Amino acid sequence: MVRINVLFVLIYFFICKDILANDNPKNIIIIEDSLEIEKNDKFLKEEEKQLKFNRNKDTLQDESTNNDNPAKDIQRISPIIIDDIPKEFNDWYGILPSQKGGLGWLMWGNTKSEWALSLIKNVNFKSQSRTLFKLTSNLMLSRAQEPIEKNHTLNIKNTDSEIKKFKYLKEKVRVLSSLGNTEAIDELIENIPLELKNENFYNLVFNARQADIDIAYTCNKILNSQADLKNSIAVRKTSIACNIAMKKSSQAQLALDLLENDSKESIPYVEKVRLFLDNPSFSSLNTLEDQPLSKNFKIISLSNYNVAKKVFSEDAVALDKIIYDMKLFSKEDQVKALEKLVELGVYDYSLLESAYLEYFNNLDTSLKFNSSLKVGGENSLDIRVNLYNLIKNSTSETDKAKFLNLLWKKANDAEVGHAIYYLTKDDLSSLKPKQELSWFIYPMTKALIILDELDEAKMWLFFMSADLKNRATLDINFCKMLILLHLVDADLNDLEYEMPDINFLLNRLNDNLETDQKLLFSLMTALKSLNYYVEPNLWEKFYVQDYINFSGDIHKFNGNINLMLNEAIKNRNLAEVVIITLNNLNSLNKSNLNYYLLYKSVGALYELGLRKYARSYVLELILDIRI
Repeated sequence: MVRINVLFVLIYFFICKDILANDNPKNIIIIEDSLEIEKNDKFLKEEEKQLKFNRNKDTLQDESTNNDNPAKDIQRISPIIIDDIPKEFNDWYGILPSQKGGLGWLMWGNTKSEWALSLIKNVNFKSQSRTLFKLTSNLMLSRAQEPIEKNHTLNIKNTDSEIKKFKYLKEKVRVLSSLGNTEAIDELIENIPLELKNENFYNLVFNARQADIDIAYTCNKILNSQADLKNSIAVRKTSIACNIAMKKSSQAQLALDLLENDSKESIPYVEKVRLFLDNPSFSSLNTLEDQPLSKNFKIISLSNYNVAKKVFSEDAVALDKIIYDMKLFSKEDQVKALEKLVELGVYDYSLLESAYLEYFNNLDTSLKFNSSLKVGGENSLDIRVNLYNLIKNSTSETDKAKFLNLLWKKANDAEVGHAIYYLTKDDLSSLKPKQELSWFIYPMTKALIILDELDEAKMWLFFMSADLKNRATLDINFCKMLILLHLVDADLNDLEYEMPDINFLLNRLNDNLETDQKLLFSLMTALKSLNYYVEPNLWEKFYVQDYINFSGDIHKFNGNINLMLNEAIKNRNLAEVVIITLNNLNSLNKSNLNYYLLYKSVGALYELGLRKYARSYVLELILDIRI
């Protein structure tokens, strides 16, 4: 009987197996996608649960003002999730994980590919802000899932269309090239799979790097015969221009003669180049005043500093990067260019440290000094380098503080303040607050805030300050420093100190007759964008006095793109929000601020979890107004 039962079970097993084998095959990809969705849902739920125990510690609006819309408040303090979800390689070609500053695997949300490409191609990424420079670079490098394809195919490994395969890469290289971030481009290209790097790939990269700021790359590739079509007329013309810029006159003259013989169509170009060589002036290049100069003539202008300054008068950053990268003109010009580039975050301050040391060692002995008495009201690279040397060799805390304060003032006047703050960062640790350095409290606090050394900044600012509220009332500079801390420190109100309310500080600033009204309103706008509650009476004062006048800029306001910003925030499409925000902030005229765009854009970054960038940007903005 037992044998019969066992035999029955075995027959039943094989029949079931045969039925399952004849069933229609399952779509494995769909199953994997379903599992991925379940995995993501679980991931999102865990993050939401975690958020309940990790509330934003910023000063929020008074509860009584928020009772009418509690759901909005919950959404306001719940940032978008920024994290990596492991995935296979995709057409976005991102390399930067969220732990190192990437915006996360899901940063594109449900953004469509066509709209994503349109944004990247048309948005203004050119910036004078080190914060926006960093945000743009991190966006382009972020490891992320690619935007949604309209006709999505499951086989993402299809290599039939190289245009499709590199459509994002090409635009990312172009954007990073326009920023001058060559290091990021190198990292991006280095991580592309080797089997994809054929001749067409390198041609695509070369053609994408045609921004003026990347002229050094263009000349390097062409002069080293690494550019495609090196025998073409177009490349030969650029090669001539690069040789002229590098002061290689004999090579340029020989190439001009050969080009004249080989191409009749190039004779006008040859004649114009020879005219410039005989008379190196802006007018000899700019014979057609109603047309912009071609790239070749911009390169040729680099052979003469005064001509180059006129040619690049509207793009000084590009000229600075070209001068430094190509080592053009004098050593002084190169170091001053590097100062500007470090100021914007294009290069690390360690390069400036080496450049300062080399420059000082090569200074004539008569130009070196051992005290600040020789400085006076002058401000030059020689003076800044000398002051830096005095800081490095000073054994007295008082002398070091004096030299630091003077160098910071000179640097801010030369508009390279951030660069010098970072350059002197290591020299601040040896200084501690004490009564003899009470005059140094505010300069030191400001420097530490800029360097994001907030604990040290508070230690200096609150030194000898028992009653913060009373001191803020009596000392307007103390009041300003407290407001700066509010802008950058989300944990400020968690201190054991009895911290003055932000509206108390704003009212003290408002009552001061010397307060710049533009500064005050910019502060209020920045604070509101960071979700602080600002008393209505402070706002109404500006509206009643018609302080803001939109008549000049209202027609330039791009309503469509900001309508899309609202939708992107609603859908939590982080990358889309960042790109539109960058467009808005890069387009701001700091001499005539559009406060609505400022509020809307910074608020969007803050709401979607990029709070460090939001705080860093408003700090830059306020410091530019010279608080």
